[in-house]
Amino acid sequence: MLYDPYAEQAARRIYSQLEARFPEDKILFEATPWFQGSGELSVSGVPIDGGNTFLGLQILGCTQPDGATIHREREKSATVPATDDDDAPTPFPYHQLQDIPDVIDLTDDEEPDHGSSWLDITEDEFVILGKPRVVLDKRYTRKNVPDTRGVPVPGDETIFSTGEPYGSGKGVGQASIHAPITLESQGFLRDMWNALLYLKSAYPTAIHSVSWFTFEDGFSTSPDPRLISLEPFGTDDEVKTSVANWVYMDTQTKVLRGVLVIKVHVLGQALYLMELQRRPPKPRNGGREEGSKPPSYKGLVFTLDHQNSFEDWLRQVLSNVRHAEGVVQKLVRHCPGFADTFKHPKAKNENVPGEASVLNAFSKVGIMRADLSGH
Repeated sequence: MLYDPYAEQAARRIYSQLEARFPEDKILFEATPWFQGSGELSVSGVPIDGGNTFLGLQILGCTQPDGATIHREREKSATVPATDDDDAPTPFPYHQLQDIPDVIDLTDDEEPDHGSSWLDITEDEFVILGKPRVVLDKRYTRKNVPDTRGVPVPGDETIFSTGEPYGSGKGVGQASIHAPITLESQGFLRDMWNALLYLKSAYPTAIHSVSWFTFEDGFSTSPDPRLISLEPFGTDDEVKTSVANWVYMDTQTKVLRGVLVIKVHVLGQALYLMELQRRPPKPRNGGREEGSKPPSYKGLVFTLDHQNSFEDWLRQVLSNVRHAEGVVQKLVRHCPGFADTFKHPKAKNENVPGEASVLNAFSKVGIMRADLSGH
């Protein structure tokens, strides 16, 4: 964001106000938003003024502004032992505190000492609301970097600062405060759809289109996907009770289970993904505790030798998946093309929920992330 013209102007405005009032010790300066457009915040706080006003005391999450794809470079240094000939700064030993006190004394009046103890302070999770900004990472290794780290030694600092290390002998340790970033889930099926839209925007030259399908609508690129409802069994069908009940999300209200079918044009081929709607977990003990989790169904990914066989094959799958009670592994061998199942892993480096699952599905047909980026 340092190179976004609007954000750069907002940052320069703060500095120019400070520079104009120098050498005053205290000033009131105006800070404008660093992005254009609207945004949402998730906050915690307390109601005041008889409940007419809410005072936000802590920001728990926010939306990210729209804009061009951010290309982020990450460097990994391959270190070698430092020698006397290396033009490198004097090594300072650091020691990470193991026993973190209940109350931590933080200060911004002093910078931390070089060679002082340091500690990690983890705050509550910070949630990215809505659609995240598209970020593409490029990692490279810088070789032969002198390793100037010294041997850690214990410290007895009782005050810590988050600033840059400066000087020594002040008795100030270094603190690193960070909040784990989590992504807001929109529900399993919606997450899969949003992940595909995200990857399409991240790799527009590789993924040409993403569309969902129902027999009533055909293929659609509408941002709100619709599901195909499974057909219930008739009273004369001789099936087990568990099979007959499986087609319903709720056996009391007779709400039918839905299926999300998606077509993706990627790298010159058409592939299809099919996902089953999950039942929510049933509460127990009066709703105070979560009951057992519902089955975790695998997804189905397939390609077709002839595209005109799509609807016939799909009708066959939608019928047979009821008898298999969602075990899609039993359906792949009858595909008029190639079919496989895929799991739904979670990865810490996901840009959006469901991204790792989609990439896992792509890998089943030989498409890796590197293929999408052209590297």
